[in-house]
Formats: sequence, structure tokens, C-alpha cells
Amino acid sequence: MMQKTDFPYELVISDDCSPDRTREIALELQRRYPDRIRLLLPETNLGMMPNFVQTLRACTGDYIALLEGDDYWIDARKLQKQRTCSTTTRNSRPVLLVPNCFIQMTRTS
Repeated sequence: MMQKTDFPYELVISDDCSPDRTREIALELQRRYPDRIRLLLPETNLGMMPNFVQTLRACTGDYIALLEGDDYWIDARKLQKQRTCSTTTRNSRPVLLVPNCFIQMTRTS
């Protein structure tokens, strides 16, 4: 929640039903930041790839930045920098932002 941006952003968090308190922590964060956090809370473990795909499909923004597992961002302006960088080559397709590159996604019918 430390990201400094000139645009709104939303966190889409999907719990994988692991016993590591992820769900409890995510629910507490959502309580504190209800306008920024959307939770996906499946009843059973979907598996790594189905959980990942479900989470990507739940994203509604023009940009998607991944932060997985116990990773964290040390730069409070990471999202702002990536968005600024990607706008120089942006077209109307959704963009997936990952460190040191970006991927333009194409939707198929």
C-alpha cells in the first residue's frame, strides 16, 4: 500500500487456501483499504496455474503488475515508473507489467 502514483490502482488478491495465514492477512488489509483491495477466496485450492489464470481474468485495469507469494516491492514509485515507461509504446491492448519488460496482451474471441 506504499505505492505513490498519479493514478488509482487496485490489488486483486487470490488466496490459494494455504495454511500460511494469507486469507486472514488479506481480509485484514481489505478491511483497512476496501477501495483498493479485491479478494478472490476460493473454497478449495485450485492449483497454481488455475489460481493464477483466475486472478488475471479478474483484473479489470489497463495494466497488470504481478506480485507473487512473499515477494515485495522496495521502490514506492515502481508502478508509476512502469506505467510511465509503458505509455511511450502503449496501444489499446491491456499491458502486463513485469520487471525489466512489458508484455502486450491480445484478447481473442
